[in-house]
This record gives sequence, structure tokens and C-alpha cells, in this order.
Amino acid sequence: MAAIFSAPSALALPAERFFRTSLSLLMLTSTLTLVSTGKLDVVTSFAAPLIVVYKGFRWWHGRPAELSHRIATWCVIAYLGFFPVDALFLSRFAVVNSANPPLFALLLAAVHFLLFVSVVRFYSAVTDRDALFLSMLSFAGILAAAVLTVDTIFLVLFFIFLLFGISTFVGMELRRGAVGAVWPTVHERTERDRKLNRALSLSSVSVATGSILLGGGWFF
Repeated sequence: MAAIFSAPSALALPAERFFRTSLSLLMLTSTLTLVSTGKLDVVTSFAAPLIVVYKGFRWWHGRPAELSHRIATWCVIAYLGFFPVDALFLSRFAVVNSANPPLFALLLAAVHFLLFVSVVRFYSAVTDRDALFLSMLSFAGILAAAVLTVDTIFLVLFFIFLLFGISTFVGMELRRGAVGAVWPTVHERTERDRKLNRALSLSSVSVATGSILLGGGWFF
């Protein structure tokens, strides 16, 4: 399983930064989609995107994972103890005027848990398996946002999510196929990397646009 982190001076796999950027933007889009529903509290709405942006910035500059897998796992387990408090008390304040406060409070608590797990795993990601898990979590965030809203902004953000989802899996598959291959050092292939990134970006946009047009045509 290839590592998704390596020092900037020793990027061993092609399109490393393209892949990191795509995954970071995928996480950010999923988080912003949840925030755009307007159902989250003010603290979560501001803190969650900023935390994701900060991690993406550090990841872009080749910083190592802030959390180990063990610490991340214990953080998730610890949050499970906090989950009932959130569902029974904290989230109830935000849904007192809803048709079914207990159900909506439980849903919001589940969204808080999803965001927490996503952030913790993002800060501890070191392998392609972690990247795949993060992609699944980000898609779960999109599904949760679909339950919470029926606004046009969701459709726009979903299309953006589709673009970054395609680019993430394109980069992931390219890196997976390159595992074990011999590549020139970074300073010898800087221009080659730029061309590859441009080609991958164009391919991702083309596939995403085609999917949107074809899906829209089938829908209507």
C-alpha cells in the first residue's frame, strides 16, 4: 500500500501533488456541502472548513501526519462516549422547532460524528487505504447533506464534488499503477509533472462534464 505522504524533495510517485490537492479539495467540498445546509451550529460551520483547509495547506507543503493511527482510533472511540450527550442535549437546542426534535437531533449528532471522524482520519492519513476511506467519508457527507437540504446550492456543490472525486480516483489509480516502477528524481521531472498535472486536470474536467451532461440528459 503506497504512502500518500512523502517529503517534497523525494516524491516517489507521479502526480503526487495533484492527488493530494484533489483529495484535500474533495474533503473541503464535502464539508462545505454540509455547512451549506444551514443545519449545523455556528462553531462547527466555521471550524470544520478551516480545519480541513489548514490540513490541506500543510499536506501541500509536505508536512507529516499530525496524528498516528493509534491516537486517531482512540479519539474516535472517545467521541463515541460524547455522542449520546450531543444527541440528547447539545443538538436538541438546534432543532427545538422541528417537526421531530429527537430524530433531527440524532441526525445532527451523526453529522457531527461524521465530521469528527473525517477530520481525525484526514490528520492521520498516511496510506492509499486511508485516502480511500476519506473518499468514502466525504461521499457519506454528501449523502447526509442531501437529507438535510433541497437547495440549488447543493446541486452546484455536488457537481464540484463529482469533479474532485474523479480527479482523486484518477490520481489514486495512476499512483497505484506506478508502485514499484523507477521514476526520475523530482528536480529532473518538474516540467514533466506540470504537464502530467495539466493533462490529468483536463481529463478530470472532461469526464466530469460528460457525466453531468449525460446524467442530466437521462434524467430529463
